[in-house]
Amino acid sequence: MKKTLNVKRLSTVLIVALIATMILPLQFAMAKETKADRSVWFEKTNGEKVYMDENNTFNLSIADRGTFKNNFGADEWEAKEKLVSGDEIGRHYWINDKGLFRPPVMDPGQKIKTLKDAYVEVRGHKETRVYFNISVDGSVYDNIKSVKAFVKDKEVTLDKPFVSEGFVKQQITAKFYGENGKEIEVNPDAVMFEKNKNQGGFAHIWNTGLLTTDQVAGHKRTFSVFLKSNPNVRTEFAVKTGEAPIKGFNVSVPKTWAMDKYVAHESRYAGIMDGDNPVRDYQVSYSPANTTQRDLVWKALTPDVAIYEELHSAGIVPIKAGVAKFEVSSKAKPSLKKTVTVKFVYKNPLKSMELESEIIRVDEGERTPLGIERKSTTGEDVTEQRSKWSFSNDSVAKIDEKILDKSSNMDPHYAVTNLISKKEGMTILTGSPLDKTAGAKDVQAVVLVGMDNSHAVIFKDGKKLSEKNVKLVKNGKTVKALAEPQAKKGKVFAGWYTDTKLTNKWDFKKTVERDMKLYPKWVDAGSVKSTALRSIVKKGKSIKVVLKKIDATGYEVKLSTNKNFKSAKTVKGHSTGITVKGLKAKKVYFIKARAYKVIEGKTIYGKYTGKLRIRL
Repeated sequence: MKKTLNVKRLSTVLIVALIATMILPLQFAMAKETKADRSVWFEKTNGEKVYMDENNTFNLSIADRGTFKNNFGADEWEAKEKLVSGDEIGRHYWINDKGLFRPPVMDPGQKIKTLKDAYVEVRGHKETRVYFNISVDGSVYDNIKSVKAFVKDKEVTLDKPFVSEGFVKQQITAKFYGENGKEIEVNPDAVMFEKNKNQGGFAHIWNTGLLTTDQVAGHKRTFSVFLKSNPNVRTEFAVKTGEAPIKGFNVSVPKTWAMDKYVAHESRYAGIMDGDNPVRDYQVSYSPANTTQRDLVWKALTPDVAIYEELHSAGIVPIKAGVAKFEVSSKAKPSLKKTVTVKFVYKNPLKSMELESEIIRVDEGERTPLGIERKSTTGEDVTEQRSKWSFSNDSVAKIDEKILDKSSNMDPHYAVTNLISKKEGMTILTGSPLDKTAGAKDVQAVVLVGMDNSHAVIFKDGKKLSEKNVKLVKNGKTVKALAEPQAKKGKVFAGWYTDTKLTNKWDFKKTVERDMKLYPKWVDAGSVKSTALRSIVKKGKSIKVVLKKIDATGYEVKLSTNKNFKSAKTVKGHSTGITVKGLKAKKVYFIKARAYKVIEGKTIYGKYTGKLRIRL
């Protein structure tokens, strides 16, 4: 029987084999590769290669420059030295993450320095690790006797300083020489640049020799360059900043800046500082960029909103929310001016503030924390928690309010408000929030210092607390009712009540035994319809006025011999027929009438009828 070839099965086998050859070569290579197959060497900048000796040690000179390399794709270099100087501990990496050799710092007089158990491996594969040692000969620098500093090809010294063209960055180069005056190449890592001590100014130099000059023309600073392994091989040089007049400048600030952090020990909000972040900082650019005339004068045009503080480089410091404007000018050339505008807002605006109690009792000479509840529009801790506090009688008490810094990054700054009682008496406390941008209102409370035999009675008439609506009553005495509050349209005042639900009416004949608040009750006045004159019956010197009956408590008739009802006579009655007596015969009278209702002791009138003219 002839066998047939399964093409589909054969294709599957070939595909699997192909995938295996693609994804597993490195794994198989590592499994088969021997330690002897993995090679590490040092390649100098001139192309010369240095290999390990029989002790797995690279023997290098401190002057050598180059890179460590390998033949198995290793990319994880570990060659660090622990450095201890007094209480300070540091590390020096002899090989960086790119394999670049960074010669160690040799102690003065030290000839050889060795680092053991350095290694390189394929990242994440310890089985590929190759260990080696590095021995560095520092004697090559023994012949160095002097060093000079250069800017480009021009030597700079203390007597012949480098004079910059304004505020610049400049590369300083060090050249080292032997006894015969021949230049000796030195590895840059073996050279140290530093600014001489006891000098201020902006000027700075990095270990690479990159120098930043002072920003002020005429300033002169001195620097040193020396060999790390032999600090006696040293020279000093000076740098002087030359003049570069300003031609213009520009200031950019964030359009809107949210006030958040309060610096309690400086009693101010954190401001907008000079920096590189356009969202958070303000930025200044100059023309030309190297000008030495960089001093600017900031004039606050809205000092109630924000000011400018140079102390501690605070910058633009907000006082409160609002639009702040500044006039910024060049100190050297005042005609160069810019106007800067920034809108300050609170990050978490105050929505409401409430005191824990509206009647506060304290003893004389006490310091009592005020219970205050503050709510923000965001639900987060309120940004501006301070208030302006005042008393109707300053001699009785005072407020001490402070802002405390965050205790951690998780906690906000917060206000601590203490009531300090001075002497016995009553006073009215008013707190006006500094942040009213979200509609927060003033808060008030009656403060009683001592006064154990007296009580405060607050008439809640809808007005601010004052001596008019706050009464101090001795224990066991009655309080006089406050004058009726201003009438509300369509309402009738129905008395004072001791509860907000207006169920317990206060009897002013009762004595006061406690502090209390009285609330006004208003009831609907309703409406009184107009009545109408039905008929008038004359009888001698009297008349009977008959009116249309409506829903009313009673009726009122008004008569006068004057059509404008001057010196009018008014008669009231509960029936629709009202008799008016004592009139004069043969006189002309004008008559009109209206209905009325009595609600909660108050009389509510309807409209008058039209006037009617009669003769007796």
